[in-house]
Amino acid sequence: MAAYRLLSDHYIGDRLLPAGSTQVTRDADPNGNLPAGWTPTPSVDPIDQDAVDAFYALGFREHDQLIRKQFDGSPVLAPTTYWRRDGQTATLTGLGRDKPPISIFM
Repeated sequence: MAAYRLLSDHYIGDRLLPAGSTQVTRDADPNGNLPAGWTPTPSVDPIDQDAVDAFYALGFREHDQLIRKQFDGSPVLAPTTYWRRDGQTATLTGLGRDKPPISIFM
């Protein structure tokens, strides 16, 4: 199972999934809105271990850290699990805090 809280609006297939909504992959729930094995965007907050693993595999992408796009402007809570840059490395917070830091090449 991989479950995410969306931090920005996402178009998946022909559907708009709004920021702030919780979405699961179809391998977790046949009625889920995310395809099985979906690769997360940087604009999600992973809310289970499978989602954290996929988010960690995506890696740190500094240019994506503050981009949040949504159409209706409703407030969305800040993520619990996100990348924090520490000099030449980045570490995950929240559910990913036990994962090892990764190197950032400038």
